[in-house]
Amino acid sequence: MKKINIPLLNKGKLKIALAIIGIAIGLLFTSVFVFDKINQDKKISQPTFAQNCGVGTFIWHNCTACYKVVSCGGSLLYDCGSVCLLTSCGPSACSCDGVCNVSTPAGYQTTNNSCSTTSVNGTHDCGQSCSVTFYRERYVIDLTENGGTGTNCKDYTTTTGPCGGTANTAFGCTRSGYTLSSYSQTGCGGTWNSSTGVCSSVTATLNVTANWTANTYYVYYDANGGTGAPPTTSFVYNSTAYISSTIPTRTGYNFVNWTYSTYTFNPGDQIPIGWGTFTLTAQWTIKTFSVGYALNPTAGGAYTAPATRPQTINYGSPTPTATVSTNTGYTWDTFSQSGCGGTFTASTGVCSSVTAAMTITANWNINVTVNANSGTCTNDDHTRTPGAASLAPGCTR
Repeated sequence: MKKINIPLLNKGKLKIALAIIGIAIGLLFTSVFVFDKINQDKKISQPTFAQNCGVGTFIWHNCTACYKVVSCGGSLLYDCGSVCLLTSCGPSACSCDGVCNVSTPAGYQTTNNSCSTTSVNGTHDCGQSCSVTFYRERYVIDLTENGGTGTNCKDYTTTTGPCGGTANTAFGCTRSGYTLSSYSQTGCGGTWNSSTGVCSSVTATLNVTANWTANTYYVYYDANGGTGAPPTTSFVYNSTAYISSTIPTRTGYNFVNWTYSTYTFNPGDQIPIGWGTFTLTAQWTIKTFSVGYALNPTAGGAYTAPATRPQTINYGSPTPTATVSTNTGYTWDTFSQSGCGGTFTASTGVCSSVTAAMTITANWNINVTVNANSGTCTNDDHTRTPGAASLAPGCTR
């Protein structure tokens, strides 16, 4: 039999043909298996060599990630289209870049801020159903403290403010020397509590102002043993006010000033700005008096006590005991005084209570000697007080 010469059976050409067939088969499998395998839950995994060529970010769903392969500058481009690798999914399988078409509800946002949520249903461009979770917005609170302070006495931002539809935190502002009269506001969407500054439902930016009333304070006066202290006076915090000009009195004492803690005030002084209620106490110095010592007559003798004369004696105090020596020609009599405010003891020269300047006098009698010269006299030797006339002797012989 004559051998038929078939060109394709030529060894060289056959090899070439087989090589071309192999390359074609390889390209076919490469285009088919460019995607990962479908898992048992019918989920299509992201393509192994997919590149985002500026088309969008794709979200992979159960049986929804159907993409066709087109040219993209030499790379593979995955885009939503009508050709699906898993045809059983149907046309709705394409997620169209994973965008769920919904409208954001008023007062909500997509960022999780720990507020309450609501879900809104929508559809992808390819018609598939979807839903998006939204979070209630937080609202700004702009607080005008007007000098108030406190842990919660502050502004709040969209990060720290109350969730929409909820109440804000009470401010609890305090201010030294003032009493909160009220909180006023604009923007509250619910019931407003002017005492605490709480809006029951914050639904927009809330502007709050703390309003204050200056406190009324008092000055009390302690006469500290005296009488005639001024009546209690009042003054408004941080206002110009003065100490009473009335001066109390105290028997035997001189008024010095008023004191409070380490502070001293004179009548009529201004009260320091920023002070609250306080009590002033009167300060006194005791009066002193001079006690003089006299001799009657001056030649009658001398004082031996007290050593210092005159004496300076505090009001109400006694004088010291006085003693004297007697000169020849005189006879000791007694002490006398003028101005003693207490009881005077003539034998000791002591005044029990000095209340004014006074004088203590040592008194002697003058000795009168009668020489009868062998006669007899009705009035022999005798004494007479200084300045008094002697007695007539009445002598006979």
